[in-house]
This record gives sequence, structure tokens and C-alpha cells, in this order.
Amino acid sequence: MAIALASVLPAQAALAAPEGASPQTVSPPSQPLPAIPGRVAKPGQALAITYPALSSDDELIVEISTEHHEMTDTITAHGLRGGVYLPFGDLARFLDLPIQISDDGHYASGWFLSPTRTVAINLRAGTIMLSGRERPLRKTDFAAFEGELYIKAEALAEILPISASADLRALSVTVKTREPFPFQDRLQREAAREKLANTAGRDHQTTYPRQQTPWKAIDAPITDVEVRAQGGQGRGTHLETDLRASGDLAFMTAHLYAGFSSSDALTGARLELGRRDPDAGLLGGLHATDFEMGDVASSSQPVGLRGVAGRGITLTNEPLEHASAFETIDFRGDLPTGYEVELYRNDVLIGSTRNAVNSQYEFIKVPVEFGQNVFRLVFYGPEGQRREEVRRINVGDGRLARGAFVYNLSAVQKDTPLFGLQAPGYLPSIDQGAWRGSLEMQYGLTGGITTVAGAALYQGNGTTRWFGSAGLRTGIGRFAAKVDGVMGNGGGRAVELGLAGRVLGTSLVATHARYGGGFIDEVRSPDNKPLSSMTSFNLANTLHLGSKSVPLSLDVQHLAYVSGQVSDTATFRQSFTTGRMVMSNAVVHTIQAAPGMVTTRMTSGTFDLSSYAGSHTEYRAGVGYDIGPKPRISTLSGEVDHTFNSGTSIRTAITHSFADNKTTLGLSGGRKFGPFALSFDSTYTVPTRQFAFTLRLGFSFGRNPLNGRMFTARPGLSNGGAVALRAYSDTNGNGRYDKGEPQVGKATFFTPTQTVTADDSGTAILGGTSDGSHTAVRIDGATLPDIAMAPARPGVEIVSRAGRIPVVEFAIDQLSDVEGTAVFLDHGGKRAVAGVTLYLVDGKGHRVARARSENDGFLLFEQIRPGTYDMIIDANQARNLKIRLHKAIRLTIGRTGKLVRTRVEVVRD
Repeated sequence: MAIALASVLPAQAALAAPEGASPQTVSPPSQPLPAIPGRVAKPGQALAITYPALSSDDELIVEISTEHHEMTDTITAHGLRGGVYLPFGDLARFLDLPIQISDDGHYASGWFLSPTRTVAINLRAGTIMLSGRERPLRKTDFAAFEGELYIKAEALAEILPISASADLRALSVTVKTREPFPFQDRLQREAAREKLANTAGRDHQTTYPRQQTPWKAIDAPITDVEVRAQGGQGRGTHLETDLRASGDLAFMTAHLYAGFSSSDALTGARLELGRRDPDAGLLGGLHATDFEMGDVASSSQPVGLRGVAGRGITLTNEPLEHASAFETIDFRGDLPTGYEVELYRNDVLIGSTRNAVNSQYEFIKVPVEFGQNVFRLVFYGPEGQRREEVRRINVGDGRLARGAFVYNLSAVQKDTPLFGLQAPGYLPSIDQGAWRGSLEMQYGLTGGITTVAGAALYQGNGTTRWFGSAGLRTGIGRFAAKVDGVMGNGGGRAVELGLAGRVLGTSLVATHARYGGGFIDEVRSPDNKPLSSMTSFNLANTLHLGSKSVPLSLDVQHLAYVSGQVSDTATFRQSFTTGRMVMSNAVVHTIQAAPGMVTTRMTSGTFDLSSYAGSHTEYRAGVGYDIGPKPRISTLSGEVDHTFNSGTSIRTAITHSFADNKTTLGLSGGRKFGPFALSFDSTYTVPTRQFAFTLRLGFSFGRNPLNGRMFTARPGLSNGGAVALRAYSDTNGNGRYDKGEPQVGKATFFTPTQTVTADDSGTAILGGTSDGSHTAVRIDGATLPDIAMAPARPGVEIVSRAGRIPVVEFAIDQLSDVEGTAVFLDHGGKRAVAGVTLYLVDGKGHRVARARSENDGFLLFEQIRPGTYDMIIDANQARNLKIRLHKAIRLTIGRTGKLVRTRVEVVRD
């Protein structure tokens, strides 16, 4: 026969709350209970009110969670025909409410959300008091059992501002709050702290252990191959091949591009070598984050010199993916033949191009907003392919921490490839081949003032030029402020002022500059002509219309040239999402004025409509239009992409230009055969009857480091890195894979952007990791083939890099259950005891499991990992009830997943 723990101890003792809770201090009323009308109460007789009778036979172990799964826990409920009864004390602790249970579960008192909102439940008196107002309680909604007060789930809404819904099939209870609770306020504070940490820099609290990826002198690269057969009216049929490879070379990351043609042999080549380290650990004391050589791109200076691409070298210790509100950003990357790319900033379309420069796209001098900037590069292939790259850039005020030093050094030969090869038909740019060297330095004098200095030596218009610059970054109230001064050869000079911040939720960046001595500011002057002044400002906000959000952006720039010419440009962009469709509109108003010339004003715009990826049919449409001086539609376009199955797609397109009255029809299609992509692309223009066609075959290949064999994959793998993954049963417990250990198949692995499922051998290749960024690689334990399996570690952090395939292995543990019987030893012998709370503690002192003995003394610890553990009694329970274990219990859990049995003997201390 089992006994309750309290019944074998002194009468005043009661089960303590779990460790960490305050001891019980609330006592039930001592006032004698009234007799039931029509009956005489005998001395000591309990009030004859009938409550539901709970027993161990109707116990339910259920998962309790908040509506959005901010918190989850496991509780013991009771299921009767009348409903599900939840433990009020456990529920109060789950919701961080100061409500305590006493009188063996017959009394509860405390408050919620505010000390004035009190609650007292007295089952012996049959009353409930809320905020000082007492009323009878419904006896069918409450029960006392084993020291806990249970309340019917539906009745909780009458006591607390919550609702609790029970799902007996899923053995779960979901709690929804009607008012903010302490745990929600705490989570908001934690989120605010995390956001603040992210604005200051990367949070260095590593979630997962870091796995280093060693550099190699040479390694098999990941290579993309595309072979094209092209033809058309006046072009002749010819073959073209593009190779894009990335991987380790000379202990650096190499990016190689080579283009071949049957008519022109080698048409282009590009090679970049370098390293990226988000932890600033490159080149010893230089603490560099990025250095590159070969075909590189320099960054723009605050005033004077803009960034260019060409052969050269760059070096910086500037934090990756961070920028100042006063800067502009250049985007460059590979653009395969036939592709076009759109650039979105915070869901606002700000650029689109299908014209490649040396096989790369370029978005130059892209302004940023103050705060978080999410840039999306959306690539559209000729056969309906679509992929996205996302960059998140934190834009601050440009100030550094006290003592921090940041530098940026570059030397680049403008628009000149490393190997000197240019595509057929290439037109030389202004100052092509001119060398440009620049240095920029920043130092944090104090937490509120940062100094900036720079210098440049470059060639322009056939002459050698130089300038030096100095500036400050500080704050004025809630705004960031900057000032830059420049002095150059020939008396050239410039002063630029800037202010940035948020006003009524709107991002504001305003800049004004004055120039003299014929100084040429390439950053501001689009045609490299000397300016006399420049004024610009950017406003960005999101308009909320009910549940819809409309991002808005306004860019205004005024340029005054030394010649007297004036150029004003205002660009207003809007985006709107409804259902699966995204609508983007941009209106550009320009005014051009010059002495002796007629002032011209023009207003034009573009409207784009596109559907999100993910459905079988996707749509794109565009309208180019002029508002003034004469309203008209200039272009119309439309595309429909349809996927018949996972391997076949077709696209139809039509574009009409009203200026020359031409209509171009397009038909494309593609078919994927395993790792290979075969497609065609064709266009026909009326009335000129011009036509063109392209037949393509694309694939990627690389070497699998798990087995040393070559593999093929679908195109695009060389754009970033990849990870070779393995899940295995760690039978010897050494934490690494050894030959002969069984591998666990069909497990799912994932990063924040990609997911892959292993084959039967337990291995997989996961691509799409970024170059030079922290990447968390995780395994989904729910996909393991046995519930008694669990990964020894849930995830690993790596610094991924292009073309490199590190091996990440996940050891899988076989879990065991520990069961036993708790008995109380006294002079009467051994008796099973209920209500003992026990923990398993590992060698580091961490609690890994909790169990509570049932009515017959039975206890169960589920899914315990291999290792050695000590079993202890809950500290509060041991202290309050003055009990201890008769003998120390140490358990060794093996790696074979067997059931471990033990006996727990409890005595008075």
C-alpha cells in the first residue's frame, strides 16, 4: 500500500514547492466551517461539499505551452468525463504568478499582474474571492489531490485573464493570455536587449560550439559549368562555355571565372584571392576582416573618390555587414548570361539590371536608411529560375567605441581585369586603366566622438591627383552628425555636413556640401564635373494600413555645378504586398537647367508587379510611363512562369516598346535531370522579324570529403559554400566517427536558409552557405528514426567560405529510461511513498532530468543520455520535510539504450 509523503512526517509538514520557489507562508482560515442547512455538524466533521474525486488512474502527463510557444513545460493533469483538471500551483509557477497552495490543496491565495488583483480559493468553505469580492464557487470545477489544487481548464478564464484549451489527442494544453503577463514583459525586455546588442555589433554569445575549418594550399573546388548553343538573325550559330569555380588556393579563398566561345576562344577571365573573417583575426596585429587581391572592387570614400572594380588589392578591418548612415554601398557579383537581377531595400525596389559588366552585375552608390537595412537581390533566369540573396546591414551613426581603430586600404587599376581580357564589343570607360590608391582611417576618441582621416592618389583625365581629408562623427541630441573637410592639389577643397536619425518613426539622412578650387567629387557628381554645392536627403518610413504595410522612400538631390548648370532629382518609391503579389512603383522627377539653355523638366516612373516564389505559377508585369511633360506609356511587359512538376517549367514573355513600336515575344523552358539542368530560351521581335535562341546545359560538381568521390549537383553551388554532413551512432562514446560505427539515415540537417535530408547512408551535402559569415548547422532530432535517439549536440557553428566543404558530424546517442520505486524506511518497515521529487545531476552539477514518485512509489526518468549521474532529492523538499536519501545513488547509463532500474530509499534526516 502506498502512502503520501506528508502522512509519514509530522502533521505540520507539507510538500515544498520546487526548488527556487518561496516556502509556503499562507495558511487557510482557522474560522470553524458552517454546517449545511438542515444538518448538524459533528465536531471535527469536514464540510460535506462534493468535489470531483481525482485518482492516479486518471492522471495525464501533458505538455503546457503559451500560444506562440514562448514557454513550454510538462505538468500532471487529470482527465475526467467532466473535463480536464489542471494543477493551479504548477500553472501559477509556469506563468510567474505569486500564488501559493496550502492546506493539502484545499486553499490557494496570492495575486496576479498587480498586488491589488488578489485571488483566494477556499475549497473547504466553497468560496472564491477575487480582488476582495467573494462569491460561491462551482464545486464541479475544483478538486484537491495530493497537496495540489486542481481547476477545470474552462474555469480558469473566470479567475485569471487567460484561457486554457486542452487537446487530449496531442496531450497538450495551450494557454492564451488576454493581458500582458510577467513572462511576456520579460521576453520583450530580452528581445530589446538582443536588438540593442545587434546594433552595437555581433552578439558574441555563441549558441553552438565553433568548429574550425583549416585552410589548404589547394583543394578540389566547387565548379559551375554552363554550355550554350546560341544563334539568331545576323549572329550565326556558335558555342559558349562559362566556368565559375571557388575553393581553397594558396591558403586563401579563390574565385575564378573563365568564358569561352567557339568564335572568339577565351572571351573573359577573372580571379580573386583573399580571406574574410567576421571575427577580425586576419594578418596578426592588423586584425583584418577582409583582404582581397586580383580582380577586386574598392569602396567609396566619404568625399571625393568612388569605388571602382579592376585588378588590385584591398584590405580592411571594418566590421562586415555594417555601415554608416552617411555612406553609400556598392553591390557587385556574378551575373550569368541571360539573367537579370533586382535589388530591394527593406522591400522597396531600388534597382534592376540585365546588363553584365565583365560577367558581373553592378549597383553603384546605393543609399542606406538609418537602422536595419535588409537588401534582397532577386535573380531571374532565362527559363524561369528564381533565387534570392539576402544581406542584412546595420546602419549606425558612424561612431566607434573609445579606442577603436578602423582602416580601409585599396589600390585598384580602374576597369582593367587581372588578365587583361575584355568581352567582344566592350567599350572602354572613362579613365580606364588609371590606378587609384586610397586610405581611410577612423579612431574613437571617446564614446561620443570619432575622428576620420583619409588620403587618395589617383589618375583622372590624364593627370595625377591627390587629396587629404579629415572629419568627425558625433551626435547632436537624438541625431548622428558628421563633418568632413578635404584639401587637394590645385587648390581643390570641399566641406560636407551630415545629419541622420529617426523623426516620428521616419528615417532621415540629410547631407550638404560646398566645393571650391575645381574639386571633383566622384561620389556625388555622376559625370565627374566639378561642383559648387550639393544637397541631398533621404526619407524612409512604413505606412501601416490595417494589417498591410506600405514601405515608402523619398530621395532628393540638388547638384550645382561650377559651370552654372543645376540638376535636381527626386525619387519616390513605394511597395505594397497583397496576398502573394508584390507591387512596386517608382516615380522620378528631374530638372535640368544651364545658362543659356532651356530648363527641362521630366517626370517618369516604373510600376512592377511580381508574385512570391513558391507556387506552380508565378507572374511578373511591368509598366514604364511618363507623367510629364507629356503623359504616356513607354513600355509594357509581362511574364508567366509555370512549373509542371519539380523538374519541368515553361515561361512566356511579351514586351512592347511604344517609342519604336516593337513587340518582343519570348518562349523559354527547362527540364531538370537529376543534377543537370537543360533549357532553351528564344525571342522573336515584330515587325523587324528578328529572332534569337539559346540552348543551355548547366550543372555543378565538386568533391565529397566524406568519401573522396566527385559529385554533381544543380547549377549555382559555387556561389557560396557547402557542408558535408553525417549522422552516426557513437557506439564507443569518443565523440568522433570511427570506421564501422553505424550511420543513421534519413536525418534532416538545416541552416537558417537551407535544409537537406540525408540518404540511407546518413550523409548529405548542404549548399547555399554564405562566404565568410557565421553559419549555424543543426540537426532536427525529431527526424531521427527512433524516439530513443538524440544528437549529442544540437548544432555546430562554422565560418563558411565559398567553395570549401567542411565535414560536420553529429554523434547520435541512444537514450535510456531510468525507473524505480521510492520507499520510506521507518520502524514500521518499508512503504511505497508518493510525491518525492528527484533529480538526476551530471558531473558538472547540472540537473538533466526530474521525476516525481506516483501513488505506488513508481518514478520514471525518460530519455537519459549516456553518462554518470547522481540522484538527489529536491532541496526545498528535503529541507522542509527533513528527509534525505538513505544511501547515495549514482547511476551509470550505458550507450546501448537499455532500461535502468533502481530503488530509492527515503529516511528522516
